[in-house]
Amino acid sequence: CKVINIFDFATIRIYNILRKEKPDAVFSSIYYLNLRVILAAKLAGIKNIVVRNDNSFASQIPFYQRLAKRIYPLAHKIVVQSREMGQELSEVLPVLRNRIIRKPNPVDTDYIRQCIEKAENPYRPDNVNYVFIGRVQPVKGVDILVQAFAKVKAIIPNSRLTIVGQVCDENYKKHLCQLAESLSVADSIEFVGLKINPYIYICYADCMVLTSRLEGNPNVVHEAMLLRRPVVVTRSIPIIDEIVTPDRGIVVDVDDIDATATAMCQAINFKNIAPYDRLADDAIYTSLFD
Repeated sequence: CKVINIFDFATIRIYNILRKEKPDAVFSSIYYLNLRVILAAKLAGIKNIVVRNDNSFASQIPFYQRLAKRIYPLAHKIVVQSREMGQELSEVLPVLRNRIIRKPNPVDTDYIRQCIEKAENPYRPDNVNYVFIGRVQPVKGVDILVQAFAKVKAIIPNSRLTIVGQVCDENYKKHLCQLAESLSVADSIEFVGLKINPYIYICYADCMVLTSRLEGNPNVVHEAMLLRRPVVVTRSIPIIDEIVTPDRGIVVDVDDIDATATAMCQAINFKNIAPYDRLADDAIYTSLFD
């Protein structure tokens, strides 16, 4: 069947493909698509159905939450990115408790290194460059970042903020631009949109900042640590305190503008960032989950 985009993957289309291909197992990793895949696979008689939650249950709209409560019990295994996501899901749906697998997202270290191997610095070298990587929407707390950056700018006049990511809410972006104007920092903030290679922005930044209000397990934090850049990250999930050690960055409370600004000023002075060790990080998850 002809598929134009992911929204075109209605349940009946997925069902038709599964009936034709007759797979032994089905895997889906996007929350709103998971529900359709589970239902279609069950109708097609497939027993091994594995889905991965790309965010917390609470972050989903009520309609999807209601559907998930009915459809998720039909799945064989559920993969979550953090202990908190697993605990939340098991509390909402106790029947899934023994089917939840906790595994953080992988980081493709070879690919990231290839992306930065011959890349040029996108920033002016005479500036102190902060970067945010992520979707531009309220859950990412970009409004908090803009306000914190205004405080940083008052202390470090040559600082600049680059926001890399898809604008998911034009009204929110308009609000951010108005906020920046009111704080007199609009000229020092640049929205560059979604980039195929965001790693060059991390690699050459003085600090990567993530001000999310809610996360599953932010890949960009792992990627910044791989590139040995200091990070300032909100405590959007408790495990952030385990991931971001004091020799890698600073963790602040969600929506704390002053703490975020202070951390941004301090983080640029970090030297000798600890090397990123994926095996060591996996050990953190093992000790917390097992």
